[in-house]
Amino acid sequence: MSLESQIQALQQILNDSVSLLAVSKTQSIENIQQAYFAGIRHFGENYLNEAQEKILALKHLDCQWHYIGLIQTKKCKKLAELFDWVQTVCSESIAQELNRCNELLAKRQNILIQVKVLPDENKAGCSFSQCLELMEKIKDLPHLRLRGLMCILPLGLDEQAQYHSFASLKKFFDECNESLDEPMDTLSMGMSDDYLVALRAGSNMIRLGRVIFGERL
Repeated sequence: MSLESQIQALQQILNDSVSLLAVSKTQSIENIQQAYFAGIRHFGENYLNEAQEKILALKHLDCQWHYIGLIQTKKCKKLAELFDWVQTVCSESIAQELNRCNELLAKRQNILIQVKVLPDENKAGCSFSQCLELMEKIKDLPHLRLRGLMCILPLGLDEQAQYHSFASLKKFFDECNESLDEPMDTLSMGMSDDYLVALRAGSNMIRLGRVIFGERL
């Protein structure tokens, strides 16, 4: 199936409330352009140097660029300059540095807090209690807009465990929104191996690489 046909097939199973983010790490500028002209507007990148080349080359297109990799403090300046969204915020120090860098640019950046739904030493993220504390800190950072939460599940879970994990974050998301002055609108859950389960649990943004672009060579 062609890239365009695959995107069209995905869009047919998604309702209008779900955003489809193409994970474009390792993909060529040509492939990203093809995805754009097939209807994709949200693109996710993990590596800053690789992303910078693509973002600058495609700045004439109205792409929304999401950073979905690990964040180092020294990279925050470039993250503020290049990306519309940062999905992997999980510490007060990173939030403060992103806020400072965005203030210098006179902009307000969309962010998500990465939540570690299950214990996993290989994944970054906040616990639920740490997330609540971080939300309170972000309220005082005027150059960040907390749009929502994201998670990456550990590998090897069966479908029931995946659903339970996603559903627990959806419940937490809804409960948090009851007390926020500016409610969150984005719940980024689900990747190529588990996005159908995530959608059932209430995700409204899925991050797909292999399903869109095929296996990486």
